[in-house]
Amino acid sequence: MSDYRSADTPWFPAQEDVFAKHFGPSPPRVDVRVAAQSHRGRVRPNNEDHFVVIERHRGRTVLMSNLPAGYLKSVDDVAYVMAVADGIGGAAFGELASMLALRSAWEQAPSSIKWTWIVTPAEIADLKERIELVFQRMHGDLLERGRQAPGYAGMGTTLTGAYTVGLDAFFAHVGDSRAYRFHAGKLARLTRDHTKAQAYLDAGLPVAHQSWYHTLTNCLGGNEAPIVVEFHHVHLAAGDQLLLCTDGLTDEMADEEIEAILCRGTPPAEAVQALVALALDRGGRDNVTAILARYET
Repeated sequence: MSDYRSADTPWFPAQEDVFAKHFGPSPPRVDVRVAAQSHRGRVRPNNEDHFVVIERHRGRTVLMSNLPAGYLKSVDDVAYVMAVADGIGGAAFGELASMLALRSAWEQAPSSIKWTWIVTPAEIADLKERIELVFQRMHGDLLERGRQAPGYAGMGTTLTGAYTVGLDAFFAHVGDSRAYRFHAGKLARLTRDHTKAQAYLDAGLPVAHQSWYHTLTNCLGGNEAPIVVEFHHVHLAAGDQLLLCTDGLTDEMADEEIEAILCRGTPPAEAVQALVALALDRGGRDNVTAILARYET
């Protein structure tokens, strides 16, 4: 009988095959650099925007084994969650709404969002369903707070989030904050604004009032109307950047101006600072928040 360490033992399974069968393959190693900044702007007395960037880990470490030394390597799989929320409802109520929504998501995520390493149509559909449920619960939590304390009735928030595993990115969106992908020198908007103005534009009708650009047709909380969660899956390439931002940024500059800043190739921290600074220089009429993540293999 051959010694199991000899070269003629083809029956001994490879580590990668064993874990791929039972846990799914690990995503490709990706270097993710993230920066974020939020500013109350030049006009508003407080900041109703909130953001979060979360690093998620799934580790495997061998404590004891009689397998050959180094045969099973410790693994630390990493995923990222990023979100921006822009509160509505006036004064502290909007600020509270965006805070409560992000906390609700934080508390739900461990039991609601599973690790998504094998990206198949079935897994994408399952993740979409789970994320929609998280959004529905956030919506319900805000409405319930308004029922318990009538002074908070009507408060709400936008929420635009990204969940990235390796080079696969998943987006969930309600409201008029935005998600963009910067790829090969070009900026592409991934989300649509859930506003009265956008609804008219989609129908081929003119926008009669400028205020319609800020009249939300879909938000968390607000009123008892049901929400619709916009969901997207995008496969990224090395060098891509993802931008999540509130309308305090996009109201002050065109997409082409954002693209020009990202084309400079500066580190995410410098690019975010440049974006927010430009919005403030243009007047900073609203709170300004941006998250920028760059993906390299």
